[in-house]
Amino acid sequence: MYVYLGKGGISTDSFDGQSGSIVRSIKMTEGTIGFYKGAYECGFVGVSDSNEIKMSLMDKEKNDILNVHHDWLELPVFTQVSGDLSVLGSKARCVKTRDYGKRKLYAYETPTPYFGDIGEGVIAEDGLCYVSIDPVFAQCVSLEGYQVFLQSYGKDAVCIEGRYSDHFVVSGTPGLSFGWEIKAKQIDYDQLRMTEERGQVDTSTANYGAEAASYLAMSAAQNMQQSFSNMELLLSGKVDGAFVENGYLYLTSNNEVVAGPLGPFSGTGGSGGSSGNNAVLAVSNTSGWLSKSIAYGKD
Repeated sequence: MYVYLGKGGISTDSFDGQSGSIVRSIKMTEGTIGFYKGAYECGFVGVSDSNEIKMSLMDKEKNDILNVHHDWLELPVFTQVSGDLSVLGSKARCVKTRDYGKRKLYAYETPTPYFGDIGEGVIAEDGLCYVSIDPVFAQCVSLEGYQVFLQSYGKDAVCIEGRYSDHFVVSGTPGLSFGWEIKAKQIDYDQLRMTEERGQVDTSTANYGAEAASYLAMSAAQNMQQSFSNMELLLSGKVDGAFVENGYLYLTSNNEVVAGPLGPFSGTGGSGGSSGNNAVLAVSNTSGWLSKSIAYGKD
């Protein structure tokens, strides 16, 4: 590696050891750091022609591929994001208009990731129009419960007759034109809905088994609580009697069974040691308005 100091600034060159050609170099001139590969300028960091601090990277034809400005980033070429993309600000496409300069058009956002397709059709003589779903679109979405929105282009109405995995059917007045829009959840992301933003998550320390067990336990507890609430409502508002039949308990309301069979129940005589095979069950609620003893046995 060689370092040169001259009127043009400082230049650091590396050679490939064979033909002596320059492999890469860094040049510092008038507050600007330039990056080179061979004879080609690859970019610079410093003050641009418009007197602003800027970093630029470019290809050997000097086409910009990355521009970093004071408060914004420009990617003039095709850009692919392989992971998730979260934006705290707005998302827009900038369009250069003929009469109004560059204008931003903003993205349509939904709580769940959707894809959509738009088209139009004409009702046939039999009063129906069969609209095929684009097979490419169909493989990008989940077609369970997709939605279709219609717009009649006439005085008469149109409606959906049926939705199927590869088409949907529209009915209306023969010859009537209409527009349609289909919306379906994105495949593999159809379970997402307004997911909480957690920033960058360290998955190396995540215990997904423990999180799943916690979720299942919470779900079971909620289901159990709901079951108890339903039973409490049933007992407090409807039950006014009970009886035992063949060892099973039945709860009644207005002489009709509303719960049962419960059990089986069995027992022996009371503390007196009677030889009878009797069982007595007392049923009462917490408020005290229902109190009933039910005896079952030989007597």
